[in-house]
Amino acid sequence: MDGYDYMWIKYFQKPLIQLLILAAIRLKAPVHGYGILTFINRFFPSINLKAGTLYPILTRFKQNQLIEEVEVWEENNIEGPPRKYYMLTKTGTDVLNRMIDSYQQYTALIEEIIEMIKKS
Repeated sequence: MDGYDYMWIKYFQKPLIQLLILAAIRLKAPVHGYGILTFINRFFPSINLKAGTLYPILTRFKQNQLIEEVEVWEENNIEGPPRKYYMLTKTGTDVLNRMIDSYQQYTALIEEIIEMIKKS
C-alpha cells in the first residue's frame, strides 16, 4: 500500500469510526468502553479499533455533550475504581441520526458513480 492509499483510508475511517462509536453506544447503552471496543471489532474487524483511539474520542464526545458518563461501582470490584458507562444524550442521538442520513446519501451517490464506471 503506497502513501496515498494509506492516507485515503485514514481520512475515510475517522468519521466512520465516530459514527460506529455513537452507534455502538446507542445500540448497547449503557455500555462501558470495553463493550464499545468489542462490539465494533466484532462486526468491523478491519477497523481494528484500539483503546488509544476510542477513549480520546469518548472524551471529545463528552466535551461536546454527545454522550454522558455514569460511574458504576460493581459488586465484584469493590476495591477498584468505578466503571464508566456511556449513553447518548439527546444531542448525541440527533448527531447520530444526521450522520446516518449523510452516510445514506453518500452511499447512494457512490453506488451511482460505481455503476457509471462499470458501464463505461
